Amino acid sequence: MNMKFQGDPKTSTLLELKFWLREQTKDAKKSAECPCCTQDVRVWPRKLNSGMARSAIIIYRSTKPGEWFDVGALPKKQKLDLHHWEYSKLRFWGILEEQVASGRPNSLWRLTPLGRTFVENKVRLQQKVWVYDNEALGRKDKKTTSITEALGVKFNFDSLMRGEGG
Repeated sequence: MNMKFQGDPKTSTLLELKFWLREQTKDAKKSAECPCCTQDVRVWPRKLNSGMARSAIIIYRSTKPGEWFDVGALPKKQKLDLHHWEYSKLRFWGILEEQVASGRPNSLWRLTPLGRTFVENKVRLQQKVWVYDNEALGRKDKKTTSITEALGVKFNFDSLMRGEGG
């Protein structure tokens, strides 16, 4: 259901419009039309899935703590696999961070200390995060997941950690 602002956006403050929009999109099933730009606005729940978990393991196995991983330097097949598995979404959980040089992102990423701990199966994280405008919101999910649970039955954690493909 797409909600429209009933007031006049020209006479409302930006703070009022922002508050209205946030209220309309609290529920992930609802969207609203931005009163400023008329763009459809929605908050998306994202689940930490098996592809993301597999990507984290690949990066873990390829780097030392604190070391950057150059996704752009990978052979085409591996690069496509990581993109398909949504590796960049791991940043929403604080598992991965992107290097930003001169105010611009590039293809260098690294696991955070939390990310390494998650891959080592020593910590559980929220199963879902809520994303708005490609940024994670501060909402908390009561359900948590380990890396083995995120991998599901399709992949074997121990095999992936040994580099055997899962």
